[in-house]
Amino acid sequence: MDSTRQNRLNSIKLWPPSQGTRHILVERITKNLTTPSILSRKYGLLSKEEAEEDSKRIEAAAFETANQHFEKVPDGDGASAVQIYAKESSILMVEAVKRGPRAKEEQQEVTIETVTSDHKAIFDLSKN
Repeated sequence: MDSTRQNRLNSIKLWPPSQGTRHILVERITKNLTTPSILSRKYGLLSKEEAEEDSKRIEAAAFETANQHFEKVPDGDGASAVQIYAKESSILMVEAVKRGPRAKEEQQEVTIETVTSDHKAIFDLSKN
């Protein structure tokens, strides 16, 4: 291999990703959080607004984790940081799906009153 080609191969840097790449990841996470899937059937779909907020948080946390790794263990091209970035964003995305959509309104508590005379449980939905 000639030295020019070797220099080009050595100059490829995978880390840090460009702002465009980071923005694309946020868009893909948002799409994954708002698209029906096996997990969303179980845990529920997030709203577009909630998914966008979570996507930005997920990407930023994954980037920070990968960047800290890269600073501690620089591997030249950043391949290991990219792997951590992908893995961490995937883990956080699954956690967001499993958490499910956040309720905008507090759900009414169902109170249980026990009637001591005949030991029956009554579910009082009216809170009266």
